[in-house]
Amino acid sequence: MQFTSQKFDSTRFLELTSILEGHPAGCDPEFDAVYDDLEREFAELRFSLNHN
Repeated sequence: MQFTSQKFDSTRFLELTSILEGHPAGCDPEFDAVYDDLEREFAELRFSLNHN
């Protein structure tokens, strides 16, 4: 999608919103599992950097 105008298209916004609302928040459990692992690793790294 190319953004060519700064005009707000409320109809298109509502269409996209309704499409997104049709999907559950965690619609990709495999991605969520990997993301959780990465978030845990970053948290451990931040913790170790703050305590050294």
